[in-house]
Amino acid sequence: MKSKLSWQLVRSYEVTSEAFEPHCALLFLITLHWVADVWKIFLFSRQLLLASSTLTVPPKLRERMSSQDYDFARRQSLVSSTATISSATILLLVKTFKLYYGYHFYIWEFTVTQAETKFWRAIFYAVFDMLFSKLIALPFKLLAALMYSNASQMPLAAITIVSVVQIIVATIFTATMIACFMMVIGYFGPRILLYFTPLSNTIAMVLMAIYIQYFVPQRYSTLENEPSVHDSIKRLTTSVGYPSDKVYVNPDFNAAPNAYFIGVLGANMIMISRSLINMLGPQQLTAVVAHELGHWSKDHNIIHLALSVLEVSTVSIGVAYSYDSETLVKIFGFGKDKPQAIITLYMWIAYVSPLISDFLNGVRSVIGRLCEFYADDFACNVGLGSDLKAALLLLASKSTAYPIFDPLFSAWYLGHPTIFERVDRIENH
Repeated sequence: MKSKLSWQLVRSYEVTSEAFEPHCALLFLITLHWVADVWKIFLFSRQLLLASSTLTVPPKLRERMSSQDYDFARRQSLVSSTATISSATILLLVKTFKLYYGYHFYIWEFTVTQAETKFWRAIFYAVFDMLFSKLIALPFKLLAALMYSNASQMPLAAITIVSVVQIIVATIFTATMIACFMMVIGYFGPRILLYFTPLSNTIAMVLMAIYIQYFVPQRYSTLENEPSVHDSIKRLTTSVGYPSDKVYVNPDFNAAPNAYFIGVLGANMIMISRSLINMLGPQQLTAVVAHELGHWSKDHNIIHLALSVLEVSTVSIGVAYSYDSETLVKIFGFGKDKPQAIITLYMWIAYVSPLISDFLNGVRSVIGRLCEFYADDFACNVGLGSDLKAALLLLASKSTAYPIFDPLFSAWYLGHPTIFERVDRIENH
C-alpha cells in the first residue's frame, strides 16, 4: 500500500489545468539551459583569462617548478578551457534549436515510417536523436583537434575514425538501454522507477563497505611495511583515536601521488599511493594523513552521504514523474501522436535532469571546498600546518596539471580550494 501511495504522490503533480501554457513552460526550460550554460561559459572564461594573464611561474612555486613545465601546463589549460567554452556554446545553440523548433516532434513523426509498434518507434527515435546530436557536433570536435593538435597527438584521420566509432557505439548503447528499460518496466510496472535508483545506490554502498572492511586489508599493505613513516603516522593516528591499521598503501607505482579518506556505513580507510610516499618526506606525508584524518574527525563522509541521498531522491522522483508524463508530452510538443511512455523519460534525462545535476554538483563542490579547508585546519591544530603547506606546494609543482585556478571556478567545479588559497589559510592559521 505504501508503494502505491508513494507512486500516486509522485504522479499527482501532473498539470491538468486548461490554463497551463506548454509554450511558456518550454521557454522557461530553454531559459534555464541558457542560465546554466552561460554560467558554465562564464566560469571557464575566468579560468581562461587567468591562465592567459599569468605568464610566469607564481612566486610560491618558483623554487619547485621549472618555467618549461609551467608553460606546458598553462598552454594545456588554455586549450582545455577554450575547447570547453566552444563546446558549451555550440551545444547550447543546438539544444535551443531542438527545443524551440519542435525537433523532437518531427523525429517522432518520422519513426512512423520505420516501425509499426511504439516499442520499435521508441528505439528508432533514440537512434535518430543520438546520431543527429553527435554528428552535428563532430565537425566542431574535428576543428578543435585540428587547431590544437601537436606532434604527439593522433592524425586528424585517426581522430575522425575514432570519433565515428564512438558515435556508433554510443548510439547502439542508448538504443539497447531504451529497449531494456521498456522491457523491465513492462515486466515490473512503472513503480520500479521510483525505487531503482535508491536501491542500486544502497547496494553500491553496502558493497563498498564490505570491500573496505574485508577485501582492502587483503589487497593492500599497511604502514607496518613502511618503517620510514610508520612511527610518525602511528603516533598521529593514536593521538586522535583512529586505528593505524586502517591506513593502507597502494603499491602501484603508476598511480598518481594521492591520499584519500573513504567512510561508508562505519567502514573507514585512508589510502596512500606509493608515488606519494616516494615524493614526500616523513613529516610531510604525516601532514597529508592529518588532513585526511580531518575529514574523518569532522564526519565529512556523513555530509557527502546526505548530499548523495538528496541527489538520489531527486533523480528517483524525477524519473518516476517523467515516465509517461502528459505534462511533458505537452511541453515538448508531441501533438496528438502521443509517444511511447519511455520517450518522456528520455526527454527528462536529456533536458531536465542535467540542470538538476549541474546545480547539485555545484552545491556539492562548494560544500566540498569548505570540507577541505576544515581538514587543513585539523592538520594545523595537530601542529603539522607548515609540513602540509610544504607538501601542497611540492605536489603542485610536480603535477602536470596547471597549478592555478580561479577561485570561483574551482569552488563550483573542482570541489577543492586552490593550492594558494589553502596555503594562505594555513599561513594565517
